Amino acid sequence: MEGHFRDSNQCSKCSDIETSRFLFPIIPIVFGPVIIILMHGSSRDPVEAWGRPVNQVPSVFFLMLVYVQILASVQKLYIRIPDPLVEGNAWTMFSLELANILRPDCADFTSFQAGFIMKMWTPVYAAVLVFLTYQLCRIFKVLLPNYPRLHMDPDISFHVFGSLFNTFFIGIAQQAFSLFQCYDHPSGEISSLSSSPDILCNSSTWDELVAVAIAGILIFCVGSLALFTYIIIIAPSRFTDERFRKRWKFLFVRFRPNLWWWMIPLILKGVWVNLPTVLFRKAPAQIAWLDSMLVVYSTCTLIQMPWRGYGVSMLDVGLHQ
Repeated sequence: MEGHFRDSNQCSKCSDIETSRFLFPIIPIVFGPVIIILMHGSSRDPVEAWGRPVNQVPSVFFLMLVYVQILASVQKLYIRIPDPLVEGNAWTMFSLELANILRPDCADFTSFQAGFIMKMWTPVYAAVLVFLTYQLCRIFKVLLPNYPRLHMDPDISFHVFGSLFNTFFIGIAQQAFSLFQCYDHPSGEISSLSSSPDILCNSSTWDELVAVAIAGILIFCVGSLALFTYIIIIAPSRFTDERFRKRWKFLFVRFRPNLWWWMIPLILKGVWVNLPTVLFRKAPAQIAWLDSMLVVYSTCTLIQMPWRGYGVSMLDVGLHQ
């Protein structure tokens, strides 16, 4: 409904500031480059410093954000969750749809189709924002040569985007698969999207977006997994190249050198937690699917201890129990 947005299971009226385009797109355009420059500045450390205790702090934040996304994914299962738990964990839903914080559906993306496409291509918008920030800093480099913190390295800039992509990958995959997450009506003859019950699966509106959803799955899920796997395979022979290390740092910085490939299980886990409601319509099967991953992943993590910090590995195991 125009002038309203969906807030959990309620329809809420948009405020004046939410319809003014101040929250979206002005805030991302203004504050996005600041965040990117700060992330770039904190990512300049050489490979010799990757194992320092202070560098384990970002890994802790990474794990906590991944855990929040998993909690939000659990709420997508077709199970009856006690109301106190629903209310207590409602805040985690922001991690699956970060754009919703800025209420784009109150501004220019009022229709379901426009909102779905906008959320689907959020990683592309992030990449464009990183690129434009890099170009802006090239101008700063000429105008303000005495401020090296404003000078961005293209390879570190790529690392910044990769870090953002990996951190919120579960949410990115969730949006890509959301068009195929349907639940049956009591009659069993029709079904609706779990994310938007007013949209019937296999309806004309749904059909219009199938190609977009498939493209998102192929690019952001299959494509990223294939690319990262290739980079991880060639990494042992390319790691002496400084530019290679800086560009692909986000794949390796968190893990012990002998387990440099551990990002692959993390990406697979991000896809796995989004598949229960795609593959199954019944809660027991969905729970079994999700629990199998949690058990296997936590067991392998406990055996391998892949993170550079022992405490970080134990935190990872604990969060998946």
